[in-house]
Amino acid sequence: MENEAQLRLRLKNCLQIILDFKDDFGAMSFGVCFMTEFNILEGFLQKIAGLSVSEYEVRRVELATTQFLEELNHPLFSGRAFAVHASHRVQ
Repeated sequence: MENEAQLRLRLKNCLQIILDFKDDFGAMSFGVCFMTEFNILEGFLQKIAGLSVSEYEVRRVELATTQFLEELNHPLFSGRAFAVHASHRVQ
């Protein structure tokens, strides 16, 4: 079992992957709708160091991050500059 520092690092990784798309979403016509959520994620990212997290919670966030990345391959996003690259895969 991983220690909490490793779990927090995995969680931070997931959030950062999502936040990497903030500017791309902001440039879209409906991107303004997501800015509040991106700002909340940024605030949460700043507080991770003080959190107590479990393997289960981190796995859920990793799954959600993977699903988010898969959604970016949806036709709605086709041709966009933020096509998912191999570097944005959840390990």
